[in-house]
Amino acid sequence: MRVLFTGASSFTGYWFAEALAQVGHEVMCIYTKPAEAYEGIRGKRVRMLADKVSQVFGPRFGDAAFLELLDGEPPFDAICHHAADAKNHKAANFDCARALAENVRGINEVMQRARARGVSVFVATGTYFEAGEGVGTPPLEAFSPYALSKGLTWQVFRYYASQHGLKLGKFVLPNPIGLYDEPRFLEHLFRSWRRGEPASVRTPDYVRDNAPVALLARTYCDFLVGVHGGAAGLAQRNPSGWVETVGEFASRVSRHVQEISGHECPVHCHQQIDLQEPRARANTEEILGGWSSEDEREFWRELWHESRPPSFESAAASGGGRKPV
Repeated sequence: MRVLFTGASSFTGYWFAEALAQVGHEVMCIYTKPAEAYEGIRGKRVRMLADKVSQVFGPRFGDAAFLELLDGEPPFDAICHHAADAKNHKAANFDCARALAENVRGINEVMQRARARGVSVFVATGTYFEAGEGVGTPPLEAFSPYALSKGLTWQVFRYYASQHGLKLGKFVLPNPIGLYDEPRFLEHLFRSWRRGEPASVRTPDYVRDNAPVALLARTYCDFLVGVHGGAAGLAQRNPSGWVETVGEFASRVSRHVQEISGHECPVHCHQQIDLQEPRARANTEEILGGWSSEDEREFWRELWHESRPPSFESAAASGGGRKPV
């Protein structure tokens, strides 16, 4: 298939676009900023895709430049709209209305033009933090204004896809984990253990769903192909990984890193008093069934070694700093 893909500078976007190209799809990734504006880990992801996909810098979903790409030759088979307005997405004052407008800019024109040009599939990416997604502590409300914007975005896509007769797919993300992510919980664990300190876990009682991003990417590829070859209408996938408390997940990581490094990797779980988010939420379609225990060990081995910061390597080589674990 020839795929027009948005959001490839993001963590999951990089993995999804790379996986699509790897299995033989022709992927065009669009980026909203000039190439030189992507720095740090985002810049690295953009550069790593450069020889695997075609890259166009500047268009935004739904604007005139985007519509011009849709009119190009050869025509696209699918639009994968992975991008979403996520600036300050953790803030309580996140502007849900602004994000919705950004996510669905020109949607009627996009789907009308796509259908006229022979595009048959539109796949959007959701999150299990949206209202009504997955299973968990009732009621299944949106976790945040950002999650609310994602859910409203999906409702707009559903309406216009139905109006224009496009096959519509929704791929609902759990919490993805793997290489090339921004610093998050895993990096906190690794950094603590490399300093020879216990890793502090302040929300050990939340039940969450963590899945290896490479497995999610493979599942995404299969899902896109299935939507393209399936009947008209709506398709959805809710892939699920390790469903457990945050404390249990930290202990899982600790066991593997201890085996890899030969050093203790203690976890200190604080007493959780404040539950600002729903206590439990998870996706419903398990994707780890084909994984062996060795597959899991190799996943953590690669993640531990490949995520080692250069400054840490330099200190170890020179004999300075703490002894590496």
